Amino acid sequence: MVDRVAKMVPSGMSIRRAVKESADLGEIYSGDDELRNLLDVASSLEGLPRHISKHAAGVVIAPGKLSDYVPLMVDSKGEVATQYPKEVLEECGLLKMDILGLTTLSLIRLCLNMIRESHNVEIDISNLPVDDEKTYEMLSMGESDGVFQLESQGMKDLLKRVVPRSFKELVPIIGLYRPGPMGAGMIDDYIDRKHGRKKVEYLNPVLEEILSETYGVILYQEQVMHIASKVAGFSMAEADLIRRAMSKKSGPEFMESLKEDFEKGAKAQGIDKRDAEYIFEKVTPFAAYGFNKSHTTAYAVIAYQTAYLKANYPLEFMVSLLTIKSGDTDKVIYYINVAKRMGYEILQPDVNSSFAHFSIENGAIRYGLTAILNVGYSAVESIVSAREDGDFKGLTDFCCRVDLRLVNRKCIESLIKAGAMDCLGYTRSALLDALDTAIEYGHRRSSESKVAVASLLPEEDMERFNDVVREKEEFEQGEMLRYEKEVLGFYFSGHPMAQYKERLRGIITCQLGEIESIPAGSNV
Repeated sequence: MVDRVAKMVPSGMSIRRAVKESADLGEIYSGDDELRNLLDVASSLEGLPRHISKHAAGVVIAPGKLSDYVPLMVDSKGEVATQYPKEVLEECGLLKMDILGLTTLSLIRLCLNMIRESHNVEIDISNLPVDDEKTYEMLSMGESDGVFQLESQGMKDLLKRVVPRSFKELVPIIGLYRPGPMGAGMIDDYIDRKHGRKKVEYLNPVLEEILSETYGVILYQEQVMHIASKVAGFSMAEADLIRRAMSKKSGPEFMESLKEDFEKGAKAQGIDKRDAEYIFEKVTPFAAYGFNKSHTTAYAVIAYQTAYLKANYPLEFMVSLLTIKSGDTDKVIYYINVAKRMGYEILQPDVNSSFAHFSIENGAIRYGLTAILNVGYSAVESIVSAREDGDFKGLTDFCCRVDLRLVNRKCIESLIKAGAMDCLGYTRSALLDALDTAIEYGHRRSSESKVAVASLLPEEDMERFNDVVREKEEFEQGEMLRYEKEVLGFYFSGHPMAQYKERLRGIITCQLGEIESIPAGSNV
C-alpha cells in the first residue's frame, strides 16, 4: 500500500501539493487515518537532507577558533567538520584548501629508502640538481613510464617534440597537455616558436615581459592576471577575480562582462582602444582553458623528482614502482614489460628468496609475494620469519614451520601455482597433489609455540614423504600457464601463443603494447 501511495506522488511535486491536486490521493488522505498520518509524517520530512557527507580532503583555515566563525559538528568517526558547505564557507571569507594525497609520494619515499640500502646514498629529494642531463635526455626521448604526470602516450610524444632541457621548459608541458590548449592549437604554436620555426609574436609589445617565458602563448591564469593589471590597470585583487572565474564554467561570460572596464583601464594606461579590444579579444577565450601556474609548477616538481630517480637509479625506481602498483595487475604487467625493455631480468616469485614486495636481487628484480592472489602481508611475514632459520627444504618442512592460520591452504595453493615453490625441487603438479597431506603433517607436528622450528619430522618420514612428491609428473605447459594467469594475472614462464611465434613473425607488424603509440589511421 505504501508503494502504491508513493507512486501517486508525481516526480518533482511536493506531497502537500499532490494531495491538493490529485483526486485519488486526496480521497486517500481524507478517508484513511493511517495513510493520512503516513503522508503527514512524510511531508514533514520532505526537504530535509537525506544524509551529510564530508569532503575527503577539504581543510578549512580561519584566523582564530573555527567555532567563532562557523557552526561545527562531529561526524560518525568523531572528527570535527563544518556544518556549512564549501560555497557558504567561501562567502564567509574562510580559506578552504584541498589537501590531497599522492601515491607518487609513497613511491618516492620507497625509492629513496631502497637507494639508501643499495648505495648508502642519502638523497635530499627537495634539493635535487635541476640541471641533470641524464634526466632531460631521458624525458626528451619520451622514456617517461612511471614519471608523474608524464607517462601517457600523448605526454611522451609531447616530450619528444618539446625536448625540455631545463626545469623552466618542463613546467609548460604539463599546462599544455590539456583539452583546451590542445583544441586551440596552442601546442603546435608553442613548439614551433620554441624551436625557431615560427616567429615569436606578442599581442602588444607591453606583453613581452609577461609572455616571454611561453613564447608569446597565453598559458597560465597568472599571465591573464598580469595582463589585466599591466594593460588595464586592474588591482591584483581585481585580477584575482578573473583567475577565480577561469576555473568555473561561467569564466567566458564573466570575462565578457569586464570588457568595458578593461578598455577604460587600458585607455588610462595610454593604450588605444583598438589595441585594447584586440588584446581583450585574444585573452577572453583563454578563460575557458586557463591553468594555474603554481599548480603546474608543483606538479612539475614531482614530475622532475620521479624522472631524476628513474634516470639515475633506474633499478631502484622500477622496483619501487612495481611495489606501489602491485595491487593493479594491468599496471604490474605493463611495468614488468617496461623493466624488461630497460634490460632487467624479472625473477619468478620464490618462498626462499622473495619478500612481501618486489625486491632487488643481484641486479635483477625479484617478484614480490603479495602480488600473488590470496597471499597477504601476514602470510608473507610468517614465511619470511620462518626462513630465518634456513631455506625451506620441502613442502612438509614449509608447512611445519609457517603459521598455518596465516598461511592457509588457499595461500599455499596460489604460491604453488605461481611457481613460488619451484625452489623446493618438486613439480607443481606434485606439490598440489601432496598439499593436503603436507598441511596435515604441519598441523599434527607443529604448534603455535614451535612455528619457527626448522623441522619436526623424523628424517626418515621426511624422506619418505619427499619420495612420494617427486614421483609426480609436471602439468602440461598450457595448464601450468593457466594457473599462472589465475594467480598472477598474466603468463609468467611463457605464453600460449609462443609456439606460433616463428610462423607469425612475417605477418605481425606490431605488438599489442605498441598500438597506443601508433598514429591513428595506420594499418597494422
